[in-house]
Amino acid sequence: MDFASIDGLLAAGFRGFETVASLRESSGVGVPEQRGVYLVLRTEVGPPTFLDVSAAGRLKGKDPTVPLDSLAENWVDGALVLYIGQAGGGESVQTLRQRIRSLLMFGAGSAVGHWGGRLLWQVAGSDDFAVCWRPEGCTDPEEQEGRLIREFKEDHGGMRPFANLSD
Repeated sequence: MDFASIDGLLAAGFRGFETVASLRESSGVGVPEQRGVYLVLRTEVGPPTFLDVSAAGRLKGKDPTVPLDSLAENWVDGALVLYIGQAGGGESVQTLRQRIRSLLMFGAGSAVGHWGGRLLWQVAGSDDFAVCWRPEGCTDPEEQEGRLIREFKEDHGGMRPFANLSD
């Protein structure tokens, strides 16, 4: 799969490409009520600015802030894709709309269960990140997420997407 361009992601069946800000404003109305995989993208070129304190929510009082050197270690220079997630895989019944809403609410400071991807909310300009999705009809989204992370790692010298902290 081509992770390097919007055209490559479109060719792989991803849709949406809406900013975090617009999805928050619409409550994700255009996101399908289906299971699937989703990506968070940074289209801005150049090095990021990391925030000292995460904007994300404090679930069960736990601070999502990580040290700046950890953010720098996880950063993948030149990568468009920052995070790969899934909805409805395994025994989960969440839809893409529900899961992406949780991600965005967590990033806006709400104490909701979307600890995965927490590094996203310590990057300046996260409201401008784009989110795209691909419904998975017959395949398990959890398996698809794992496959996409493996393919990303193959394309990026063994590094996972910035905000994916496990394979």
